[in-house]
Amino acid sequence: MHKWTAPEGLTCNTSAVNESVGIAFTPPTTGRYRACFEFGHFGAADAVGRIFTTFQLVETGLTTVAVVSEGNSRVPSAPDGTTAVAQALTMSMNVCGEFTFTSATKKLIRLMFEQDTDATVTTNLLRLGREATAGQRDLHITIEKMNQQFPTPVFTDLTNSLARKVEIGGTIDEAIKMCSAHITCSGSSSIVSQSGDCLSSIGNISAGACVLTFTDDVQFFEACHSNENATNPGANLGFHTQAPGSDQITVDCDVSSSGADCTPTFTSFITCIYR
Repeated sequence: MHKWTAPEGLTCNTSAVNESVGIAFTPPTTGRYRACFEFGHFGAADAVGRIFTTFQLVETGLTTVAVVSEGNSRVPSAPDGTTAVAQALTMSMNVCGEFTFTSATKKLIRLMFEQDTDATVTTNLLRLGREATAGQRDLHITIEKMNQQFPTPVFTDLTNSLARKVEIGGTIDEAIKMCSAHITCSGSSSIVSQSGDCLSSIGNISAGACVLTFTDDVQFFEACHSNENATNPGANLGFHTQAPGSDQITVDCDVSSSGADCTPTFTSFITCIYR
């Protein structure tokens, strides 16, 4: 998060009008920004006096007070002396505004106000003196970008490859990969669906088993399991690897009650992790 604290150009001078409090800064990028000014507003009035002030942050030109855009948050401060005795109050203020910058050039945000008074107002000012005996009162300004954009992670075929390299004995092993598929093992076996193209083919059923051929070169299988056997609920599914380095694995199905082969067909959802 980009954040500035005053002063980075706290003096906002112009020869045409009275000076006003603000900050000049250069945003690093275009976009929408939020500015906040924290300060104390002090007002003193006689027994029938009243000060009603509304503060707002505005963007102006660098050498004029012509308003370019408004922060649109209007915060009132109202030291009121309409009681029978004089009033003197310091109001704690936090005025924020939101601005859209279409260029990354120097900007000027000023604190401005509109005000109504009546009767006798003896004092009306911002408490910005930094005397140690008065708590080092100050003006605190922060500017932060609201709509920061971060690169979105892009996962390429996440279920087919976890895209993770493993270092073993000083060498980099192949990436760990994962294959999920919905298969039907029968006299006319089929791959119903799969993640990516991890399976290239499935053989027809033989003795309650089918051979799955993987698209990738397989060094060895880490693990395989079945999530569901839709055709034969409660049946036992097993996985048997072929010779080391083979890209094939056999999945077989046995009826749990008898141990007989599942025939003439079984359907299952399988997941295999391999290198």
